[in-house]
Amino acid sequence: GIELALGQQVQVAGYPAHVRYVGETHFAPGEWIGVELEPAVGKNDGSVNEHRYFACKANHGLFVRRMVVKAAPQMPEGTEGVEPGPSSGVQFADCIAEDMPVERVQSSEDDEVTEVEEVMVPTKSIRRGGISAEAMRDQGDQWQPPVYAKSEEQTQQLRRVIESSHDSKLRMMFGNLSQKGLEKVVEAMFQKAVCKGETIIKYGDEGDNFYIVKSGRFDIFAYRNIQQADDDLTDASARMVKVFEAGEGFAFGETALLYNAPRSATITASEDSEVWCLERKAFRELVIRASEQKFKEYSEFLKQCDVFEELDVEQIATLAEVVDEEDFNTDEAIIQQGGRDSNMFIILKGQAVACIAGEKGEVQVKTYAKGDFFGEIALLLGEPRKASIYAKGDVTCLVITKDVFDRVREQCEEWEMAQKEAPIRRRSQV
Repeated sequence: GIELALGQQVQVAGYPAHVRYVGETHFAPGEWIGVELEPAVGKNDGSVNEHRYFACKANHGLFVRRMVVKAAPQMPEGTEGVEPGPSSGVQFADCIAEDMPVERVQSSEDDEVTEVEEVMVPTKSIRRGGISAEAMRDQGDQWQPPVYAKSEEQTQQLRRVIESSHDSKLRMMFGNLSQKGLEKVVEAMFQKAVCKGETIIKYGDEGDNFYIVKSGRFDIFAYRNIQQADDDLTDASARMVKVFEAGEGFAFGETALLYNAPRSATITASEDSEVWCLERKAFRELVIRASEQKFKEYSEFLKQCDVFEELDVEQIATLAEVVDEEDFNTDEAIIQQGGRDSNMFIILKGQAVACIAGEKGEVQVKTYAKGDFFGEIALLLGEPRKASIYAKGDVTCLVITKDVFDRVREQCEEWEMAQKEAPIRRRSQV
């Protein structure tokens, strides 16, 4: 993360902002960065649940984790003061009211929930409090997902959109699904044609479907506090304004389904379009439940790995949110001797063997089982791989990239020192 100072100009989710608060809060553990956004696309006025951290205009305040804050880009000469928008090439789909990935933080008093504020949080998996318990009961065990017929071409197209879309929400929501889980999601989605001018989501309605744009374009309108130049803040009025234009590969409609809340935007087709739809029940069972289960599985597994014994519960949770899962077939090379990639691997399922090539060919030198790790030396030092690791049967690994490793290590500076002081027998030396 970048060094931050109060008043510093930064960028958050593509929007220009200034740092107004750095420190701990009452609404969630850990460090939070309070920023004042230049456009009125925030969530508060610098206060959360009646606790004020800084002062700014309504809908200009936002609290985020440090990793979300980016250095302000150098503006070309003559463009100072120009506010970035969709025309500048910046993607804003996950910043609007309907689609912002948020964590709802509740405060209680006398066992009653009081004000609920929305705080933007970068999460790969949907896991924390505030997600509605509706449809997440035991009946889910008897529920069977729908299957809508599709051609092989349609199936592959939909998978490609989910796996490689520019819309970060899709990666966030579906990134933790297994191949089988993703297959069920694809099977459960159905296609719908939307005529030009037709409203597919209306502000205040109950959420019914989650949508991915297959073709066409949609205008997204949300209420924003609009203040005239000569008006006082108290004279600002909420008006429905266009905040984004969603094209092919973008998604919308998840917030109402996540939180069992009314729609917070109106979305209308600006041309004849087609969308892929996932109905409410299927979304909650296939996406939310699967993400929660995968997060719990990763967290429990990582807690038991010696290499992470220096991390506390919050740091383990951070790591569980951002690790990737990768499958390898029998005899497939997980890493290759002499290679210079910088990934670390932890075996989640199966076994692997380490082999070192010499004059007489490759010699097996070590066997890895569930919970064992390898690749950390190359990740820490950037050195070539000292051995090849092959899957012994089908193997599933958790993969930690250098970028992820560095972000987590920033939260635990003692980690690298603990690794250096750890007994040699705990190191894989690959």
